[in-house]
Amino acid sequence: MIDELIVAARLALYVDLMLLFGLPLFALYGQRETELLPSPETSPRSVLAMLATIAILLSCLGLAVACAAMAGMPIMGLDSATVQMVITQTPIGTAWLVRMAALLVTLVLIGVFISKSRVKALTALSLTTGIALATLAWGGHGAASE
Repeated sequence: MIDELIVAARLALYVDLMLLFGLPLFALYGQRETELLPSPETSPRSVLAMLATIAILLSCLGLAVACAAMAGMPIMGLDSATVQMVITQTPIGTAWLVRMAALLVTLVLIGVFISKSRVKALTALSLTTGIALATLAWGGHGAASE
C-alpha cells in the first residue's frame, strides 16, 4: 500500500509542479507585451496560489510516506524523531527543505504580484517554481546511492 501511495503522491507532485512552473513561463514566452497587462479576469494569481498550496501539501505527504517507508512503519506510526532524521540526514530531506523554501517564496511573490512590473514578477515566479521542480531530481533513481 505504501508503494502505491508513494507513486501516486510523486506523480501528483510532478504534475502540479510542472503546471506551476509552466504557467508563468508560458505567460512570459507565449504572450506579447500588451497581453501581459494585468486585468482581474486574466490574473493567474489564484491559480498559481492554489497550485503552490497543493504542491506544499503534496510535498508534506510525500515526505511522510517516504519516512514511513524508510522506517518500515505505517504513516500514522511516524514520530517526530524519524521525520527530523530524514529531513536533516538524507538527500530527500535536503531536497524537501529547498522545495518548501522555493514554494514559500513563490507564495510570497504571488501575494505581492505587482501589476506594473508583471514581467519581473513572472520571471521571479518562473525562477522559484523552476527551483521547486528541479528538487524532484534529488529524489529520483539517478540520485540514488548505496
